[in-house]
Amino acid sequence: MDTRTQMSLQALKEKTDGHATEGRWSEAIDAVTESIRMCESNLGGSPGDLAAHAEALEIRADLLRQTGDNRRACEDYLAAIGKLEARDDCLIQLGRLHAGLGAAYVDLGEADMAASQWEHSIECFERNDPPSPLDVAAMANNFGFLKQNAGEFDAAETAFLKAMEILHSELGEGDEETATVASNLGALYQVAGHHEPACNMHAIALKARAALFGDNHPDTAQSNRDLGIALSMTGDRTAARRHLEKALHAYEMLGEESLADLEEVAFHYCDLLREDGEISMAEAVKNRVQDLVDLVDGKSAA
Repeated sequence: MDTRTQMSLQALKEKTDGHATEGRWSEAIDAVTESIRMCESNLGGSPGDLAAHAEALEIRADLLRQTGDNRRACEDYLAAIGKLEARDDCLIQLGRLHAGLGAAYVDLGEADMAASQWEHSIECFERNDPPSPLDVAAMANNFGFLKQNAGEFDAAETAFLKAMEILHSELGEGDEETATVASNLGALYQVAGHHEPACNMHAIALKARAALFGDNHPDTAQSNRDLGIALSMTGDRTAARRHLEKALHAYEMLGEESLADLEEVAFHYCDLLREDGEISMAEAVKNRVQDLVDLVDGKSAA
């Protein structure tokens, strides 16, 4: 693709992004559709022309997916892939296209089709010279969620571990993305009943998030909650209570946007307190949380 074509596509992307940001979706789609027509009218068929045509189709597909028109988005993604599928010099673009197509299939409820596309996406990013490891990690994480939702825990674990290994190597254990995948893996282990590994993963996520964001951040609170629940399943009640207390305090500080999380943490924390015979303390926590809920409900009613 020559420099002039690249600049034209960049200008098109900026124009459509501007329309989309302002909610002018029809104008954004019309603008890129006109560009697609221009590509189709160019009968040269050179590799650069095909790549430009595919990129214009990708831009429209992304817009269609954002507006919920996933079936038409799939058509554009598939058309773009068809123009590039034999091109080893377009593997990054192909990886993006398969990723977008997979996301559209997810929105359509077609999980098996999505999984197949995300496997193709991973393959493209791995085959590129040089490979694109962070893109591989992102797609492996997405693939892990699909397999977890399908109840295929071994496949989900393999995908999350792949993402975790790449992110740990590329970004380090203290990075936000590494923490996110560690949290996802911890949640998978918890659902599968593997509580010790779940604790280990949630502890990794918590360490990174506390260092990055501080104690009273939604992500840190989530990790304290998840680690507390996992620890309670291992029998380490003292540590479980400590982390649930931290999560409870953080969600109280975060206010009304975190009420659902606050109520969930309070439920688990109060259960532990009652089991330890601390009935009065459990009731005090329950009442404190209920007072906050009632206060927010009162504001909403007013």
